[in-house]
Amino acid sequence: MLDIDMGKKDRPGQHNSGNSLVTESEIVGLDQMDNRQIILVFSLIVLGIFVVVAILVFALTSSKSTTLKNKDSIYSDLTSQIKSNKDLSITDEQYKTIDKGLKTVNSYLSQKTNWSIFLKELQNVTPQSIVFSNISVNEKTKITSCTGQANSYSDISLLIASLRNSDKFANIKLTSANLADNGSVTFSIEFELVEKNLK
Repeated sequence: MLDIDMGKKDRPGQHNSGNSLVTESEIVGLDQMDNRQIILVFSLIVLGIFVVVAILVFALTSSKSTTLKNKDSIYSDLTSQIKSNKDLSITDEQYKTIDKGLKTVNSYLSQKTNWSIFLKELQNVTPQSIVFSNISVNEKTKITSCTGQANSYSDISLLIASLRNSDKFANIKLTSANLADNGSVTFSIEFELVEKNLK
């Protein structure tokens, strides 16, 4: 059993009576030794962690470097195979020719009138009592001639007003209107197509 008496401190010139088994200087020495051991153990743990992290970083770096070298090698092999394969180079030339042809066709088609839009708009502006018997379009001038039959002159007036309100038709003219024996009106009209609105 350890008997320590802290109540009495050695004073200069005074000696411990010998009742305690351990002196104060020995206790301080033990504390210092314990602190040194704790510092040593902590230092070893930190050093061990540092070494493990350094090994992991080195392993990952060398692994990624090897992977990148392997991928670069595979890419180089594939590139050289493609360049050496004449069939692929011919196919590439054919692709470029076809692509150029498609671009030319698309450019040509984009400059042409979309007749579906034209017919849909004409249907939308035409009163239900009007029936067209002929529709013709001059491709160069874009002048459209329509002949048909209406129930009355007011139906023809309504058609002309609707054509004028549309952004797809311009310069609308009534070229003829005749009263038929059955009471209906035959008519002819002309108008120009606004191409930019029919694409």
